Amino acid sequence: MKHAKSSLFVLVFALGCASPSLDARPDLQPPSVSGYWYIDQPMHALYEATVYHFDADGPVSATAAFPEDYRTGTVGTLDSSITCEFAGSWASDGRQWMEIGLTCSDGHAREAVLMFEQGLSSCTGDHGCFPLLHSVDGDTGNWTRNWPEWMWTHCTGEDECMTRLRQWTG
Repeated sequence: MKHAKSSLFVLVFALGCASPSLDARPDLQPPSVSGYWYIDQPMHALYEATVYHFDADGPVSATAAFPEDYRTGTVGTLDSSITCEFAGSWASDGRQWMEIGLTCSDGHAREAVLMFEQGLSSCTGDHGCFPLLHSVDGDTGNWTRNWPEWMWTHCTGEDECMTRLRQWTG
């Protein structure tokens, strides 16, 4: 944990106060992280899930969801005045952190930094991972993952993610 915090500190320090352009960092889209991700909300009585494709060239996009058009890839301010959805590009060190572009309800584009304490490589199979929202545009105090808790599962391919989603869609 201490090593993860120091690595994240180096990352945040390297990024500086201004939010960097993820498009300018194509070297940080490792094949071990790119591909299809199933992000669901298993602790919620009304189950929701979204399949996202993290393209090897940087863009992230939603490809399917239950309910249709629902997006689990969201964060927001603590006071709920702004909600942001995954959009644009992503970057990762391939170990414990991921940065994702956001489109927000106030019309601004932002970038979120997520910390995967278990490590991104452990986000497979039936276990998945429960990442923490570290910051949005460097702000660590005013943003949260909108309830309910999300679980991320890195699928072996699109078929695996769609099979998981079909458990709910029939």
